[in-house]
Amino acid sequence: MVNTLLNMSLSGSIVVVLWLVVFLISKTKFTVMWHYSVMKIGLFFMLFPVGKFVSTLNSLAKFTIPTAIDTYEKAAVFPVDITLSFTTLHYLVVFWAIGAAALLAHKLYVYYKLKQHILSKNVDIDDPEITNVLLSCKKHIGIKINVVVNTNSLVSTPLVIGILRPTIIIPISGMQADQLRFVFLHELSHIKNKDLWFRLFSLISLILHWYNPFVHLLNKQIKDYSEMCCDVSVVQLISPNERRQYGMLILEQISDTATMPCDLCAPLGTTQNIKRRLSLMFNFKGMKLSNKILSGVLAVTIIACGSVTTAYASGINIISRDEKWITPFESVMTAEYDLGNGFTAKSTTTSVTRIVSVKHSDEGRFSIEQWNEILSGIADGSIVWED
Repeated sequence: MVNTLLNMSLSGSIVVVLWLVVFLISKTKFTVMWHYSVMKIGLFFMLFPVGKFVSTLNSLAKFTIPTAIDTYEKAAVFPVDITLSFTTLHYLVVFWAIGAAALLAHKLYVYYKLKQHILSKNVDIDDPEITNVLLSCKKHIGIKINVVVNTNSLVSTPLVIGILRPTIIIPISGMQADQLRFVFLHELSHIKNKDLWFRLFSLISLILHWYNPFVHLLNKQIKDYSEMCCDVSVVQLISPNERRQYGMLILEQISDTATMPCDLCAPLGTTQNIKRRLSLMFNFKGMKLSNKILSGVLAVTIIACGSVTTAYASGINIISRDEKWITPFESVMTAEYDLGNGFTAKSTTTSVTRIVSVKHSDEGRFSIEQWNEILSGIADGSIVWED
């Protein structure tokens, strides 16, 4: 399980790192939808054990690693053994489990408080005008699922919540029909794009890989880009003259959502990335053909890098490793690798350490037999003193 989790975390992190490089170099060349798609790719690698899938394919193809003997020269005097003992591994598993359980308990508690103290104040809206605006927006955006509209005295900005039973919650203060239209178009875009599902998956990845800073960045970017993608969807459905009204509505509805847990809800007015959201709305334009081609190539490259990383990592799980010294500076290492599904492979490597120069203070690093051989090398000129 530990190998699988680390494998998933590594491959997902590679995707996030590659996205960061692309973002820093050319963040304005590609649309927010492209960036959001890359975030989803990273989320996929964080949650799906691609390494296990690769191991299964290898076993179906009866892939084996042949035993190999390789002789080479290395600069290090002593090989470093990084094999974890069972006790150390046990402590790491316990440490991960405590962190994951603590984060899960915190998220459940926060959601329980939200449901008890805020969502319990929801009131159904039975206003024909609001219902007509909602139906018109649903038709305009192209969704047919049932969506409930509630009002809430404790909510200061419109939001959508509910994965299986989506509910749009609006503040109790009245809104004009054109403002409701903007609100419904935005929140319905979240529903159409399955953003709340992706936020749920992102939360699961955050709990599984809480120790990884890249998954925290991924979680934040998924929230930010889902909002910006909805803004773009709304902008494409309204006239250029209405963009200013939509931007003003977002500014009016800005709320400090720090006191409202938004892992499983999508509020309209957030303080995060507000400048970029407004700039995107007023200056939105599609990608050039050359950028579309480049974005496709980069997306495929990112997927390939994540897949290669997880495939490589899944193929080098060391079950055991044993090293024996043949001569003072020559050793043989035998390693057994887990290929998955009961398949294993063994490899044998012969290593030769060549000493070029030493200091008098290095004597304590070697055995008596090794030091005598070094002195013989100094005598015949193949090894030199550094001091």
